[in-house]
Amino acid sequence: MPTPFEHAGPATLRLGLVVASGVRPQTPVPSMEDTLSQRLAQLSGGLSEAEEAHRGAIRDVFRNGKYKPTGRAKPASEYLLRVASEGSFPRINTLVDICNTLSVASLLPISIWDLDRAGTDRFMFRLGAVDETYVFNATGQEIALADLIMGCAVREDCASEPIVNAVKD
Repeated sequence: MPTPFEHAGPATLRLGLVVASGVRPQTPVPSMEDTLSQRLAQLSGGLSEAEEAHRGAIRDVFRNGKYKPTGRAKPASEYLLRVASEGSFPRINTLVDICNTLSVASLLPISIWDLDRAGTDRFMFRLGAVDETYVFNATGQEIALADLIMGCAVREDCASEPIVNAVKD
């Protein structure tokens, strides 16, 4: 039976969504802490051959048009792997920490966004258009979205507004 990191063929994009309500971002989850500690200890020895192949396959999913997932444009899961190997894993709040724990466990980029802030419950996922950007953090930094897989809020007029991607979120 294949392990979760073994691939039989080319990478395939799959989307998973989880909606959580009534969650308190500052309330620790002991089981998550244990899982994170165990995974960070595993990562201190580096990735296995199968995990490295999985990481490469995930990166290949992001190779679209002119978009190249290298440098600062790599999937967010690779950033987490790097900081985990440096012993400086980021701790933000319980919601983000849970997503980051899932990301280093699965080697998948995982994004989190607030449905209330999105202002809609309708979303679409698509590649970014040429010259399309959005502000991705509180300091006002923008990311260029051309050919990047992203999630968009769908407005009443059916326009789609980029709100999330697997590189910076």
